[in-house]
Amino acid sequence: MYDPELKSYYDQLLDLADYTGWDLREACIDAGIADTTFYRWLKGLTSPRFKQAQIVAEYMTTYAR
Repeated sequence: MYDPELKSYYDQLLDLADYTGWDLREACIDAGIADTTFYRWLKGLTSPRFKQAQIVAEYMTTYAR
């Protein structure tokens, strides 16, 4: 189904974290993303790059809780 709303990588990661049972911060740290990077995403100072989002998404789907 077509969704006219474009979601940021961060919003997509939040949705995936909810679906897989992960806390996004924990998944980021376990996947090798720096804690400070996660907090920059959280505050909206920066956004995840495609590769970062892909790494975290793959980690969460591989190790779904």
